[in-house]
Amino acid sequence: MGLHTFLASQALEPHYCVMIESTRTRVADTRIASLPGVAGARARIASLPIAAAARARIASLLSAVVAAIAVLACDDPYAAFLRNVPTTPSEVTLYDYATSRLEDPPAFDIVGGRSARIDQTLNWDFLFQISDGTPELAPFSAATDTVTDAGLQASSESFGAILEAPETGYTVAQPVPVQAGDVLIARSRVDRTRVVVCNQYAKIEIIRVDMAAGTITFSYLINPNCGDTVLEAGQRGSL
Repeated sequence: MGLHTFLASQALEPHYCVMIESTRTRVADTRIASLPGVAGARARIASLPIAAAARARIASLLSAVVAAIAVLACDDPYAAFLRNVPTTPSEVTLYDYATSRLEDPPAFDIVGGRSARIDQTLNWDFLFQISDGTPELAPFSAATDTVTDAGLQASSESFGAILEAPETGYTVAQPVPVQAGDVLIARSRVDRTRVVVCNQYAKIEIIRVDMAAGTITFSYLINPNCGDTVLEAGQRGSL
């Protein structure tokens, strides 16, 4: 097991935690050296066919990286590998898939955080359509014959007031009618391109719907972390 995998896959025992002086300039617990991943990494460094000075520099860098990760791991073993929800919402415009030009994207990919053309990829979670004069966001399973976890859930709260996404209660197989001012919570498909398969969560606010142009514009915040339901700007959960 490699060092990165070891630290990311389990919580460090208390005696591995790093004690830092108030100046936070000196690592005071040297027992990190006994971690399985660290010992293996140092052994591999020692066998490298390079000059002794170079090996010493690499070993020193390894120790610094391990110490930094372990400091964070004492409180949250995954902290070094998580990112915060962005502090500023992004904005995107989608086009009615039935009437738009081929080059105009009708779908949105939560995992990638971008609009998507459905003729180029199946990696998207919902699309915009106008059905019998009603603007709708249709989850993947409502627009195709394939069932995924991608879903939408209308919220009565304001965009800024939504701090966490629910794990259940999403509309998956039916389009969701929308209008300007609506706020929704979105769940992505299970992303199977990662080592750990999971959903991602986002919150959406409809800014405007232009029926004549066949477009919808909304702002959004996506939690970039696997399975993390926190949607408060600038924050993240503890997995």
